[in-house]
Amino acid sequence: LGMICPLGGALNDIKRRLLKLAQSGLSMIDKYSPGRSLPLGRVDGASPLPSDDEFPLRYRSRNNRLLLAALQQIRGAVDDAIGGFGPYRIGIVIGTSTSGIAEGEIALRRFAATGALPKQFHYGQQELGSPSAPVVPRHSAQAVRLTFIPAPALPVPRLWPARRACWQWVPAMRF
Repeated sequence: LGMICPLGGALNDIKRRLLKLAQSGLSMIDKYSPGRSLPLGRVDGASPLPSDDEFPLRYRSRNNRLLLAALQQIRGAVDDAIGGFGPYRIGIVIGTSTSGIAEGEIALRRFAATGALPKQFHYGQQELGSPSAPVVPRHSAQAVRLTFIPAPALPVPRLWPARRACWQWVPAMRF
């Protein structure tokens, strides 16, 4: 499991901050609601995110750079699985709550000010399924590709489509 969230970028740090320090990862921020601070979770890591320059423009977003950072945590296991089972037996299941929204906000502000969208913006950056697309060619996984949106208020049954996809497409790999 690779994970990046407001509590950190390593599973041990996340677990320690959540269970031992009882931290939530939320900060009072008014960046998105000027003059009104709200408790929001934001990933503001000290280390730089991986580059997405090799991706087509439609896949270049902060969200996908966060994905790559999480993927780096499990890259060895992913490569081992692809090597052991083959690229058609490995699926990609990703949970995300946003997809290129920051890029869209910047583009709209630019459009309002100048009448033109920035050249580095592509509407596809905001597609909710875009995070799983650039991972497949990068890692040669050719099987199922699913992106789901686990909003914090959603009940657990909303995660079942991701689970079903895993079990439906790779029944021989149930462990």
